[in-house]
Amino acid sequence: MAYSIIEFQGKSIRVHDLDLSVACFLLMEKGRSTGSALLIGLFDVWSDSIMFDGPGCIDLHLDAGLVKAEVLQELKSLIDTTMQDLNMISDIYPKDKLNLILAKAKIRLENDYRIDLICGVLDEFRRLVNQ
Repeated sequence: MAYSIIEFQGKSIRVHDLDLSVACFLLMEKGRSTGSALLIGLFDVWSDSIMFDGPGCIDLHLDAGLVKAEVLQELKSLIDTTMQDLNMISDIYPKDKLNLILAKAKIRLENDYRIDLICGVLDEFRRLVNQ
């Protein structure tokens, strides 16, 4: 699988597409379950990009989606909460649970997913959006 470049305010990270997709869909799942209404529009953009933009072309549109300080703060908080939740799980995230979350994107995992890969993306993502 390819790597995409995620940009925000002149900074960027290079992330493996599948790791990024898993991390984003976990953020979206957590955000929806906690009622992060400020992020719903951004989540829709993420879903569309992951599903339709193709390998190496995922664009999370962070500059456009994180213009308002409260939206940026909500995303930072969501990343932190999601990482805390993941750190309480063992070394792997069960593929059956992830496949339910990833079904909308038509991504189907054959194996359980390493938590360190997901947390690595979330950590890079958090550093990217820090100001």
